[in-house]
Amino acid sequence: MVVELGLTLLDEHGRIIWREIQPRSLTYAGMDWAARALCDPTSRPPVAGYLGIGYGPGANTPFDPAQTDLQGANRPRRPATFRWDATNRAAILEATWGVDEPEPALIYVNEIGLFDSATGGTLIDRVVVVPTPKRPEYPLRVHAAIRLVQSAVAYQFV
Repeated sequence: MVVELGLTLLDEHGRIIWREIQPRSLTYAGMDWAARALCDPTSRPPVAGYLGIGYGPGANTPFDPAQTDLQGANRPRRPATFRWDATNRAAILEATWGVDEPEPALIYVNEIGLFDSATGGTLIDRVVVVPTPKRPEYPLRVHAAIRLVQSAVAYQFV
């Protein structure tokens, strides 16, 4: 499974000003969530459904799979919309912060995260991005793509 988190900065006409997409490692909780969701029919957790941004002090803290939340002082989350990309066999989640959101001031988004859909509290994936200026008059879209890819399965005889 590959999870990509991306950040798209739009101008007032909806044109893309800046876009960054990075595949990163899943957190330990994210690995557990994926394995259980794919393999354990008796205890499937809710699917991913929230996206978050982080800014302010701490937001540029390097990724660590033991992290349980975004690291910035400010870390608002949004419920994400879902669509299926049949061409790429990918689940696409998107969330948008509009004009004057998350606050009516210039902020520099430095991290983005993917969270569960039950509470938005379980961090599944987190990436640190180049500090991206979000002006109050422009919307900001965060997106995640989750794709299943073929891979060799390893077996071990005991």
